[in-house]
Amino acid sequence: MIAFLLKLFTDNPLSMLWIAGGIALAAFIAGGSAAWTVQGWRLDAVKAEYAAFVTKVKAVGDAQNAATKLKDAENKTRMEKANADRAKKTRDLDRIYAEYQRLRDTRAGGGNVSSAPTFAPSVDRTIFDSQELVGAIRVLETGVLGIIQQGDQAIADLNTAKDWAKPN
Repeated sequence: MIAFLLKLFTDNPLSMLWIAGGIALAAFIAGGSAAWTVQGWRLDAVKAEYAAFVTKVKAVGDAQNAATKLKDAENKTRMEKANADRAKKTRDLDRIYAEYQRLRDTRAGGGNVSSAPTFAPSVDRTIFDSQELVGAIRVLETGVLGIIQQGDQAIADLNTAKDWAKPN
């Protein structure tokens, strides 16, 4: 067999190229197969790592969803309690201001400012008109009362927000 190959090699130098090409092809196939196998192992390792990552992320996401649902339920309970407290405070404020309005209306019938003194030389020379003064005082009281009511309502709303926001 060796003699046949030597004769083939010496008789035809082109056959040497064929033999070298065959050896190169065999080496390429062997090296490619080894590389293919190693890359397959690496791919399997990456797929396993990815599957573990997906499982871990899903578990963390599910735990977070459960915690979020629990926190939402807790927030809803606190919000309902705070809203009930706010409604009670609003009713109390409404009663206070209704009573104040009733007292103002009762007092308005009698009048606060006396008429011009009898010893004044002339009604035209008095310093003020008592009816205009009473009207101006009423307008002032109404404006001040509106500001006070807005402030009290803002305080009640702020306290409600604080009660809702603080943990139990």
